[in-house]
Amino acid sequence: MTLTHIIKKIFFLFAILTLPYALNAQKSKLEKLEEQLKKHTSLDAKRVDLLNEFAYETFNSNTEKAKEYNTMARLLADSIDYEKGKAKALWVTSLVYYKNNKKKATEYTKEALAIAKRIGDLEGECNYLMATGLNLKELGQPEEGVKMVYEALDIALKNDFKELLVRIYYNLSIEDRARGNFIEAYQKLQKVKDLAIELGNRKMEASSYTGIAIIFHTQGNYPKALQNYLHVLKINEELNSKREMISTYIN
Repeated sequence: MTLTHIIKKIFFLFAILTLPYALNAQKSKLEKLEEQLKKHTSLDAKRVDLLNEFAYETFNSNTEKAKEYNTMARLLADSIDYEKGKAKALWVTSLVYYKNNKKKATEYTKEALAIAKRIGDLEGECNYLMATGLNLKELGQPEEGVKMVYEALDIALKNDFKELLVRIYYNLSIEDRARGNFIEAYQKLQKVKDLAIELGNRKMEASSYTGIAIIFHTQGNYPKALQNYLHVLKINEELNSKREMISTYIN
């Protein structure tokens, strides 16, 4: 039996022993958002923001509900002329479409990007540049796509958008790894880890360790891979993240 198989068996054993104690952290967040929406009934920008956040949090787990809240956000943003909220709603719409219709998803991110540029929303522009770039890469336009992600990186660095920097560096590390540029990928993941720790973003901290583990795993350094996977496991146990724990066990 190879060391790789031994590592996977260890993760599977951890899953059996610890999974019954895991709680669904996302459910708690959604419950809080639903409570806020019940209390905040005013048809204003804050309600649009709450609807957008709820749709964003559910697009992976409950597409139909995400569509419902996303539609409400877009209609309300239009009715009160809240351009920033409309752009974000279009971006969330792109996430809902991404799995089944990447071309349509890209149309929505481009529309969101145009609005952000028009109203001078640099943070939104940065986010939608990254999203459009990643979509274009998946549509077979890697050079143009990666160029847009680096444009987003430039805006994020100039404006110290740390939350966006975490995501941009992470996505660029995936691109570097796919191209076999493991040193560059590792360096970006270190930046992801440092920023995530600074921001208290445990999910992205775990993602950075996962990315580093994959690099070591790919290069045949299984002890180092295991060391980083165990960091992921520890973080996810602390966060009571059942779904992410399962992912860690089977990598």
